Amino acid sequence: MKNLKSVSNLIFPLILFVGVVFLAITFETAFAGVCVNCLSENIENTPLEIIAPDDILTYSTNDFLSIEDLGTPIVSGSGSSFAIIANNATSLFPLGKTTIVWSVTKDGETVTDTQTVGVASAPTGIDPANKIVLIEFADGWKSVFDLGRPIFDTYGIKTTQFIICGSVENNSPHMSPEMILTMQSEGHDIQSHTMSHPNLSDLSAPERLFELGGAKECLEDFGINDVKVLSFPYDAGWDDSEVIEDVSNFYQFARSHSGDLFYLHCDYPGSTQEDCSTFDSGGNLNEEHRWSIPSINHNNLETFNSDDLQTFQDFIQAVNAATLNTNTIVNQIPIMNYHKINFNDSLEFNSPSFSTSTILLEAEMKYLKENNFTIITQSDLAYDEEQNHFVVLPITECIVPPSDDWIINSHCTLIESKIAPGSVLVQNNSVLTIPDGVTLGIDFANFNLTVFSGSGALIQSGGAIKQMELNLEDVFNSCTNEWDITGYHTPIESDYSGEFIPVVIDTVEREFREDFVDRVMVNGWGKTLAGDYLGWYSNSFHLNDNALDSEGNVLVVGIIAVDPTIIDPNTNLIIPTLPEPWNEVIFLSSDVGPSIIGKHIDVFTGEGAAAAQETFRITGSNNTVCE
Repeated sequence: MKNLKSVSNLIFPLILFVGVVFLAITFETAFAGVCVNCLSENIENTPLEIIAPDDILTYSTNDFLSIEDLGTPIVSGSGSSFAIIANNATSLFPLGKTTIVWSVTKDGETVTDTQTVGVASAPTGIDPANKIVLIEFADGWKSVFDLGRPIFDTYGIKTTQFIICGSVENNSPHMSPEMILTMQSEGHDIQSHTMSHPNLSDLSAPERLFELGGAKECLEDFGINDVKVLSFPYDAGWDDSEVIEDVSNFYQFARSHSGDLFYLHCDYPGSTQEDCSTFDSGGNLNEEHRWSIPSINHNNLETFNSDDLQTFQDFIQAVNAATLNTNTIVNQIPIMNYHKINFNDSLEFNSPSFSTSTILLEAEMKYLKENNFTIITQSDLAYDEEQNHFVVLPITECIVPPSDDWIINSHCTLIESKIAPGSVLVQNNSVLTIPDGVTLGIDFANFNLTVFSGSGALIQSGGAIKQMELNLEDVFNSCTNEWDITGYHTPIESDYSGEFIPVVIDTVEREFREDFVDRVMVNGWGKTLAGDYLGWYSNSFHLNDNALDSEGNVLVVGIIAVDPTIIDPNTNLIIPTLPEPWNEVIFLSSDVGPSIIGKHIDVFTGEGAAAAQETFRITGSNNTVCE
């Protein structure tokens, strides 16, 4: 590791010889051959010294890689501001390691230092469906928080942290409760690694219950939610039926041992199994089951290689090993398991046992980010009890309401940039995820973002939450004309006076006013005298606690029915030509109707007679619609 010295903030010009002319130049970037914006400290009567830039660990899909910026060397000593600084780098770097010699020369004296560039080979043509990986860390070391977390934040990586709950203290080498809660609030997955990290097969039944149940309760007491996965200490106990029986009392599934790819159907090569049942038909423990999720031990790669470049090469090969996944079915996932992290920016320094260097971790996380891998956590997995295999839970898209506050009660991801119509409240142990390239605008002058305890707002690298004054004309600026607007509402039975008639609903007979029933068959839903809602669709009557749109969403003011071939579902838009206050409503296209064809929008106005009057007020042609 290079011993970087403190230097002044002054940047001195360099003297370079070009032909017979002396040029004083200050550059802004570094490249092969000459100094680039080199830092120098002109201290009288001190030796001339140069410290080369940090080593570089990267990858290429070709045999060579062009690297324009090698970093900035640090130069110090008497007269260093007038020294000649150079390197022997070429414009292209081959696969493998290249040693660059940096030199500083003054009055015939030359001092050198070296920089290593490591280039790993990366494949091309990988099916995006196979670009999926799970990153996990065992034991809950503090170095993961201090050194790993900034790297995860930079590249939008979310990990699973298996915590030894009995080691969670404020003054230990493990993460404190505050650190763990911070990781959880930022979208990392927190799961159990027992209370004290014993070999579960060596314990008595009461001791195992303490290690398993006590650890789950301990994490929950700290404020960790959704503790459902165990990681077996020492990879031991997953092949012991008595241990598994105890584990099953507290957890849904478990990570067990070092291996290769995780097959979600447990149909590993050479195996006769077709699912992940714990026992076979004879009551014998299956070789692979829901308590035996394998992972690739990253530290085994490092111990075997003793070389970060080779480990990086093995990492790239491992995360690209899946071949059987499709857009609809995931059956292979590489799970990469880490432990500690150590600060190291040199490729010539071997990491301690069970520790990954920062230069290697950053190269790996950067590779995943730049190659568009889907990063999941253990909480993104579920066990299908009927099919007896694992599944990856689908991403739930956030649906921003057209008006009022946005209350988030379950995990969701904002797929495209939106403006919140009111305050945003994240509660009920939920996480709002804002991915790369997506912005959530909130008018903080009038509204708030509130994240309740146990919940989180995960802003991935490239995502943002921004102050947004609700200037609708600036936001919704893609406008088209000649739209027909109509309205629809939910009738209320108390507004009607017809005779009561029987209506059969799922073999149950109820009575409603006849003119109310006629209106329900036109409008789709109506609120009954009993307070529930009578619906008419698929040529039959239905009852529900709320009136629903065609997608099953609760009908609220601001929902519109559109032709989905003209306006995409769940699109926000405004109709500025409508009368007040409808001209300032942000509508949501979540409904359809058989008569809504072409440039025709049907606006839901609410419930009852007043809402019915609004349908007449907004009905018209030649309207402007802006997305």
